[in-house]
Amino acid sequence: MRKIVIYAFIAIVCFSISACENYAPAVSPEKIGEPQFSVAKKTSLEVYRNGKSYEIVIGYDSGRAPFYATPTGKSPEKWSETVVDGAEIESYSDFDKDGEAEIVVSKFSCGTYCVNWLLAYKYNSANDNYFVADEIGVDLKEQIDLDHDSIPEFIVYDGFCFRWCSHGTQAYSALTILEYNGDEFSDATAQFPELVQEDANRLLDLSKTNEHDSAYITLPGYLFNMYRLDKIEEGRRVFNEVCNTVIKSESTDCESFRLEVEESILGYKFRP
Repeated sequence: MRKIVIYAFIAIVCFSISACENYAPAVSPEKIGEPQFSVAKKTSLEVYRNGKSYEIVIGYDSGRAPFYATPTGKSPEKWSETVVDGAEIESYSDFDKDGEAEIVVSKFSCGTYCVNWLLAYKYNSANDNYFVADEIGVDLKEQIDLDHDSIPEFIVYDGFCFRWCSHGTQAYSALTILEYNGDEFSDATAQFPELVQEDANRLLDLSKTNEHDSAYITLPGYLFNMYRLDKIEEGRRVFNEVCNTVIKSESTDCESFRLEVEESILGYKFRP
């Protein structure tokens, strides 16, 4: 379930951006050549804590060009540039069991490229406000309590499908499962090998079908899953068999293709 509704003393009263838009003063740069911004539109979400309303500023958008942005890191006063087109509260839970609920928010922002993010907001008792404890560039697919500990995991598309996937859809991305411990997001995919195997089988089936040459972008994801399952030898054999069977391009050397994929796998980092 993507939304968690709190009916007790904490109520999330606004998760629709259209209902939470405010406008900052117009910007008039004095230097010639600087971009001219007419109106900066603020995207914010509102929550109640102990009977008090708190505004969580997700960012500012002015003509789909960077202006102001979300506080990042451990300091509520630290800011970085971004563009925000929309945001939504996904989870309101006490992830670190300290008696204070954290807020996980998804946002969609566009600049030169469009990017999805997950952000975790914590309450700062010293300043009586919320700040971003962690953020990561992923697209949330769903949240579900996979290990039945009453804390949700986040199934995401993290964009990892090598350079061969640059024109593929998100459905071709390998499975990634994140956990949030109250301070930062971590890759918990390896804790769920059965789901990883299911995803490897899914990508392998898509590779064998090879509709619209999909094998170029599904075989890397399959091999990545087999690597995470410590089944790399089986993965290599199957990769070569399927590649040689379904990829008809004379310019494709399946062995070289696989070696390049493995090089990318070994260089993969959950956080760039």
